[in-house]
Amino acid sequence: MTLVVDSQTVKADATVPRATTGYDAGKKTTGRKRHLAVDTRGLPVMMMVTPASLHDAHAARDFLFRLRLAHPEITLVWADSAYSGELVTWAKDRLRLTLKTVNRPKTKGFFLVPKRWVVERSISWLMRSRRNCRDYENSPSTPKHTWPGPSWP
Repeated sequence: MTLVVDSQTVKADATVPRATTGYDAGKKTTGRKRHLAVDTRGLPVMMMVTPASLHDAHAARDFLFRLRLAHPEITLVWADSAYSGELVTWAKDRLRLTLKTVNRPKTKGFFLVPKRWVVERSISWLMRSRRNCRDYENSPSTPKHTWPGPSWP
């Protein structure tokens, strides 16, 4: 089974406790991160919510470990460059997962990144629901994110 993973920073509402949120300096946003794993068709397999201040590479160890426990049939995981470095060897040695990273090209402007567009499309499906554009939950362990999915004619 092949999966694609990515994360998204979501702004937190004013009522969300500061203890469960963080500041993502890259996006200049205070809130939480949604780490999402989807299959090659874009259907969700697993989601994890962390404070936005936690870097993707640090959260990825816990996320990949949970993913491996829940789905032992996974063999290959595609990710962006935030998941590169020693995480690739850690996933191979500890979890017996092949973690491949897809880097963005050096060109400016919009570019469809191979493999990663699948998870980006799934994130856009999430954001189509107004309730998911901002995080209102007090506890990150009980997110009530809805999955709208594609709208079929």
